[in-house]
Amino acid sequence: MIAHLLAFLPLLAIEEPKKIIQTTEKREAWHYQLTESLKIWRRYHTMHVPVIVYMLLSTATVIIIFYAQSYFKALGYSTPMIGFIFAVEGLLGAFVVKYVYLIEAKYSFIKINRLIYFIYLVLFIVFIYSTHGLLIISFLLLSQAFTVLQPMFSNFIQHKLKSSFRATFFSMVGAVESLMIMIAFPLFGWFIDRLGFQISFLGLFIILTGTFIPLLLVKQQK
Repeated sequence: MIAHLLAFLPLLAIEEPKKIIQTTEKREAWHYQLTESLKIWRRYHTMHVPVIVYMLLSTATVIIIFYAQSYFKALGYSTPMIGFIFAVEGLLGAFVVKYVYLIEAKYSFIKINRLIYFIYLVLFIVFIYSTHGLLIISFLLLSQAFTVLQPMFSNFIQHKLKSSFRATFFSMVGAVESLMIMIAFPLFGWFIDRLGFQISFLGLFIILTGTFIPLLLVKQQK
């Protein structure tokens, strides 16, 4: 918090350069962005499955990674050990994201999108019911599944939309993603307090699996 506050201070000294406001910029209100995003959503059907998968896995990953700290603590792991696990997770993520392009060069995003979702579900169920070494390995791999998906999803949208549409669409995807996390995050904590970690994680797994099955039936074109 202190670091963020200190970083915020220089921003107060930044002055916005003078510019001529174009007529199109006056329309960039939130309702305009919403209507434009909906138009894009209806026009580009091939983005439906990737966007849904991205939002679901993004929300689930935030929940899993955050609550995993308390989960490990409840399982008896020491604080230094938990810190070490998350340090490895961060370093592993930096390494993985560096080589995502190799996967993109070999496979199309349309093909690998559902595969990542399936791998995510397999790793998640292993994470729920495993202990000790296998628990840590499944957690590390689980977090990297979304790390792989993130840049690939971004590149997919970048190539799919014209430059004039990208910022608007990414803004709305980010807004919906944040809304999902805001709702699901405290709700999941409430379930943990009443049902425990394992049942709550299992409930999240069932929701993800229940969404994955109908997505398999959607015919995805390149």
